Amino acid sequence: MLERLDLQLAAEIGWMASQRGMQPQALRIFGALELARPDSAAGFIGQAMAYSRTKALDEALRALDRGLRTVEPSQHPELHAFRGFVLKLAGRGHESEKALKQAGELPLARVLLSPESSLQKVV
Repeated sequence: MLERLDLQLAAEIGWMASQRGMQPQALRIFGALELARPDSAAGFIGQAMAYSRTKALDEALRALDRGLRTVEPSQHPELHAFRGFVLKLAGRGHESEKALKQAGELPLARVLLSPESSLQKVV
């Protein structure tokens, strides 16, 4: 089982791959994180962001929904925040707002819910 620091390092490598446009590699890393640590939101969120970069928004939402069914409720706010972000990218404003409100006071949710928010500022 991956320890906390191993999980963090693997997630950082996945994020770097995704940011460099290496989505297939990022998806493999985050998929492996999901398998190794299904109790952590990191693999689900990483997959969602990698899918979002390729405009595979339905796949991104499926990854986040798997996370909501799998991880402890204490990690649900992060998943709801990213779910709200993906829904906003998909042009599904009402659903996005609902998900972002479920995220509570997380900074990403607060930014996306603010009246002056636009995805250009966040992405």
